[in-house]
Amino acid sequence: MITRRNAAGLAAVYLCSKGMAATFLQLAMLPLFKESYAVNSIDFQKYVLIIMLPWSVKPVVAALSDTYGMAKAIVICVSLSASIAAGLISNQSAGLHAAVGLATVCSAGIAFVDIITEGEYAHIMATCTTEQLKRRVVSLVWTLILVGQLASSILSAFLGTRVLLLSVAALLTMPVLPALCGWLYTGRDTHAWLPGITLGLALTAVATSLIPVTLYASTTAKFCYITASAVLLIVFTFKSLPYKLAKANAYMFATSVLYLNVSGAVDYWFTAAPHCIPGGPNFDLRYYIAAGAVVSSLFATVAVGIFNSCFAGITNYRHMFWITASIRIIAASTDIITINRWNIAVGIPDKAMFLLGDAALQSVAATLETMPLVMLTSELAAGGAESTTYALLAGFQNFGGAVAASYGYMLQETLEVNFDNTHCNDANLAWLVGVAHMGLPFLTIPLSFFLI
Repeated sequence: MITRRNAAGLAAVYLCSKGMAATFLQLAMLPLFKESYAVNSIDFQKYVLIIMLPWSVKPVVAALSDTYGMAKAIVICVSLSASIAAGLISNQSAGLHAAVGLATVCSAGIAFVDIITEGEYAHIMATCTTEQLKRRVVSLVWTLILVGQLASSILSAFLGTRVLLLSVAALLTMPVLPALCGWLYTGRDTHAWLPGITLGLALTAVATSLIPVTLYASTTAKFCYITASAVLLIVFTFKSLPYKLAKANAYMFATSVLYLNVSGAVDYWFTAAPHCIPGGPNFDLRYYIAAGAVVSSLFATVAVGIFNSCFAGITNYRHMFWITASIRIIAASTDIITINRWNIAVGIPDKAMFLLGDAALQSVAATLETMPLVMLTSELAAGGAESTTYALLAGFQNFGGAVAASYGYMLQETLEVNFDNTHCNDANLAWLVGVAHMGLPFLTIPLSFFLI
């Protein structure tokens, strides 16, 4: 069962760090790179991919925690390091690559504290005697995250990029409190889990080497490296892990990979100036970030309620994933309608299509997909090595996101969809979104018959 101290510790991590700090950092990236560094849409997506890579290397950090009981020390060190990095990047005086490096340190701080804490609450869930209690723990954690996201989204409408990053620096110190006070990271028997450690090291090596590949390799070399690495890692999991665990991991990896990340093109198109996209939405950057984030947070909160009520009678994970895949595909269609300007033809404003379509429906789908994944991951976590098991499965999902981002910007290059301050090419943008967000995600439905 969860105690009041546990709840306070989870609030310090999930409300302040993963909820508010992570949201502020995410919302600061688009204005930072688009305005301060004048980066084009494809390079923007490459840099965000690098910044998010620490979420793929979490298994090594979790293994240190489970093997040597280093949870408290890791939380304190990475939280303070990330806080300092956020303070440095807020000056916006560093070079482009230095700014990417500092943002990556911030991301690593949030990711590593997150995975250490996930091991703690997976252990708490393992002590719950009923499915209802497990759902309550998941709901508590996600409510904290979503409240933090909503608060940060509202505040971002009134804060400049520098203040957003300074807020990240302040919030990233908060996980130090439960570590020092003993509210979390104590009283859990841990041990080394060799398959998890071995796979974690392999995943870390592949993810880390993706940085120079992303920055310097040709498109063909990138595609070959990423595809071969992904296939070999999945084969390795079936050789190393229990069959049920390996199948679930392969499915969760596939759901991430098959929803290609083309956010660089979509974000830049919605916020492109009139001279670049005549007759387009031409959203103000601050409105696009804040309004979209607020609506996404609100609907994600609604999705938590839907999960606890409407999904309560659904015990088959396969059926849950069918529903979320369908919602994702429907949500993507609103982007295609807007890009083709069909909404204007029938009198629907761009803001209504954006807020009720992409921002709302995508948020509901993402939340409804994540929560059963969290429950499935928690059920499969090995006793005594919760952090390592959780980190391994979550790490593969996050690496799947990195693969999806890589394929996404390579598809943008192939279709010649690109935006910068002087030139915009959106001729194939609708095809890009259709393939990335409708065609490929549909494949997760037949895959579920084999892997779930």
